[in-house]
Amino acid sequence: MDFLKVYAFLVWILFLGIFVAPIAALFHAEAVAGFSYSIYAPLCHQYPGRSFAIFPNTEAISDCTSNIPNESYVWSKYTSFFFVKNYSGPFTYNVSDVGRVRAEICAKNGEIGYKLAVCARDTGFYAGLALATFLIDRRRDRKEKKGKSLGKFPFWLFVLMVVPFAFDGLGQFLGFWQSTNITRLLTGLFAGLATSLLLMDSLREW
Repeated sequence: MDFLKVYAFLVWILFLGIFVAPIAALFHAEAVAGFSYSIYAPLCHQYPGRSFAIFPNTEAISDCTSNIPNESYVWSKYTSFFFVKNYSGPFTYNVSDVGRVRAEICAKNGEIGYKLAVCARDTGFYAGLALATFLIDRRRDRKEKKGKSLGKFPFWLFVLMVVPFAFDGLGQFLGFWQSTNITRLLTGLFAGLATSLLLMDSLREW
């Protein structure tokens, strides 16, 4: 069995799956949307203020946050299997609620958006996992054309790429600061790339 191909298939399914939930919600496929959100619920807090959403009217993917003070979000519209906390008021962050709060639909400046299945940081992380499989194939092809073998991903580089992810995530969790979704996306992307490249080194040895 080619474990690298199996791994690549699974991580691409994991990444693309985060878009299934909002697209299903957009087309009123409530059972599919609810199931998709619930699948990712154990892996992510799914806070709306820390997530991206698809806004169909403006054909944009943007922050799932509002510029209008105290604007309410609509919470838990679809059937849920894990960690539901019904809430219809304005969003506030509470560390004790991590893993228990979900929101599938959000509003931004009066426009309804459909939230991705995971937060911005996890979106970046899953994108990094998937992107690494593409990059490793390209790098392997270039090495083989030169008659060289593909070297291992340096562990020091893995640490360097994961530290911003851990530092920013821990700092936010402890309440020291609030990062933007772009920061969350980028730190997640680099951590996902590093994690995937390191994992694929191990899989190549099987």
